[in-house]
Amino acid sequence: MVKLLNITAFAAILFCFTGNVHAGPASTKLSFLADSLIKGYLQKLGATKAPLAIFQFNCEKKLEERRVGFAVSELMSHRFVADGTFTVVERSEIGRLLQEQRLQASGAVDNDTAVRLGGLAGAGVVLLGNIQKVSGEYQVNARLVSVETGEVLVSGYAELEERIFETDAYVYMGTVPQAHPVGVYFLYNYTNSKNKLSGRNYSSYGSNFRYDPHSFKSGIRGIGLRYDPFSRIQVDIAFMDTDQSGVQTVRETVTGSFPRTSEISTRIYMYRGMLAYRNHFSKNVKWLAGGGYSVYKFNAGHDSYGTPVVHARLEYLLQRRIGLSVAANYNLNRKVISSMRWMGGDGVQLLKLNSFALEPSLAIYF
Repeated sequence: MVKLLNITAFAAILFCFTGNVHAGPASTKLSFLADSLIKGYLQKLGATKAPLAIFQFNCEKKLEERRVGFAVSELMSHRFVADGTFTVVERSEIGRLLQEQRLQASGAVDNDTAVRLGGLAGAGVVLLGNIQKVSGEYQVNARLVSVETGEVLVSGYAELEERIFETDAYVYMGTVPQAHPVGVYFLYNYTNSKNKLSGRNYSSYGSNFRYDPHSFKSGIRGIGLRYDPFSRIQVDIAFMDTDQSGVQTVRETVTGSFPRTSEISTRIYMYRGMLAYRNHFSKNVKWLAGGGYSVYKFNAGHDSYGTPVVHARLEYLLQRRIGLSVAANYNLNRKVISSMRWMGGDGVQLLKLNSFALEPSLAIYF
């Protein structure tokens, strides 16, 4: 199991560095739209490496407030930068000109003004567009316009399903998408315990056995699944395992015929299901609070117990599909786990897990 987790975690790290390559369906459609504009421009004017100024697409006030026009222009700009046909003017330069001209801070301006500002920015071509929302779809019209003549050099059109677009673009829009994709995450559940349990003495075959529980630190690796059925609700399930080496919790001291000192290790498994309320501090930082139920299982005597768990988590979006989190979990129940090593006896008290655990995790959203 742990070997599988290591392989999967490596794949996750690799995905972190390549995640932008695999864009969502709305981003892909906008990339195709950008490609069609580039192709039409090259067919008409050839490879001129003209400076290109990209302006926020115009839309009705309600959509503008949700930054839909900004999101579309940003997603399309990635393709223009990557293609290399144009030299894309820095957005900061466009913003500076908007400030100087005392125009809308949002970046949405009419076509004539955009052409004029493009000229001031040193651009030969400007990317303009407008967006309408009709029957649950965003209809995007885009065009490349000559700064010198004001002529529309080439135009294109795309339709984007509202839910899919907002899932792809919510980082730029600064809002929560209507329905978040499924997320797979890799976790490390960390706790320490003073393990203040009673020691035991046994004698057998001329040897004396002493068992002393001691404090320990427990780091349990695991994998989980997150799903948002509603905009503010998240379902979270996870599985964790210490692997066969387990956690060293008891010191065994043997005197007599065969003296030795060794450690007894306990393997810990945990299954957990939770439901959490989700909200945002900002477009890249969200918080969650909720609760659920955890089941712990141990290799010693196949003992187990269940406990309600209270959960709080902060998540920072490194990219729109990569989230780094730290969570605090508090178990409401605890239980002393004992070994069944000695028949007819109460066994050796092995451990009692701490109620509180910290849990960093790395998530990939699809």
